[in-house]
Amino acid sequence: MVDISKEENEKTKLPMVAKTSSDTIASAAFLTCIAAGAGIFAFASTLASARKTDPTMFSKGQAPPLPTTESGVQLAIRALKWGTFYAVGGCGLFFYGVWKMSGANDMHEFRLKIGSILPRLTPTVHNSRTEFEGLTDLMTYLATDYSGQTSKTEITDDLNNESKNEIPKN
Repeated sequence: MVDISKEENEKTKLPMVAKTSSDTIASAAFLTCIAAGAGIFAFASTLASARKTDPTMFSKGQAPPLPTTESGVQLAIRALKWGTFYAVGGCGLFFYGVWKMSGANDMHEFRLKIGSILPRLTPTVHNSRTEFEGLTDLMTYLATDYSGQTSKTEITDDLNNESKNEIPKN
């Protein structure tokens, strides 16, 4: 949700919506589910691609060669579990440490404290075009020098033309 002032709301005539903690929890749960679904889909599609590419080697990887050893798939799944645990746990500890070192009590206070530490990003105004009729128009725009400076090829062409126009002195 975007926080807007009362003056902006009067201009747009949109209803004011109050943020609640249940909205925040619901949006965090939604994003978590989307991320988990994307990860499961990516893993499943990679596994299906490996199975489709070489089914005989894939089936050999599922069965251990010796009764005491672990199959390739079991080893990969165990590595994936530990890797996920270390990644989530490490990032969680890092973010929790940053939160505690900032001394913030809630997310708004944390945002203000971190915002005061980090440098300000000022928007820059560009005087260049942003919309083009087609690819040819874009390429023409990119190939043309609008800086007002003469390019190096124009300077060398001018020097060559001046030397050709001069009358040789004997």
